Amino acid sequence: MEAARQHKRDQSTLHRYAGVMISRVYDMRPRIRVPLTRLHVGIEIATIGILVIMLFYVWQVWPSVPERVPQKFDFSGQPTRWGERSGLWLLPGLSLGIYALLSVLQRMPHVYNYPTDLSPEEAPRLYEIGVSLVMWMKLQVVVLFALLSWRQVEVALGRTSGLEAWIVPALVTLNLGTVAYHLLRMREARQRF
Repeated sequence: MEAARQHKRDQSTLHRYAGVMISRVYDMRPRIRVPLTRLHVGIEIATIGILVIMLFYVWQVWPSVPERVPQKFDFSGQPTRWGERSGLWLLPGLSLGIYALLSVLQRMPHVYNYPTDLSPEEAPRLYEIGVSLVMWMKLQVVVLFALLSWRQVEVALGRTSGLEAWIVPALVTLNLGTVAYHLLRMREARQRF
């Protein structure tokens, strides 16, 4: 019994220590406002535009959609589960939520998990690359959910039998490629200093 209490106290101390260390790392990083480039502004406009189009599209087709719509697809793109048509709002809702969370995160590059320690000289460049990564990920997630939402409606209306098998793997590969590209940019920026 006493051993269990001691173990619990040790774990609590370790968690407090880890929390203090993490907090200190973020507190030591410079807090710099990263100015948006024209490319960043274009990405933001495109992301918002796709979100608005997706929401408008679902709202527009809502009266003509049957009561049962596909909600899950297998790897070959065929629907495997059908549900209520209110499920059509799930992907646009998730898109808005992810967009909002990533927009907040975009403003706090000092809390990102960088592949290296940051010096004050490196921080502005690495923050810029980190913000760029978050913005591209926002766009790609919104595009993926918009495509899935559109295909979900098309299947529900009987215009097609399922998803094209390439859509999800292609967009997941694009996401992974984007992360790899930005990590390489961070590595190169780090080597310049």
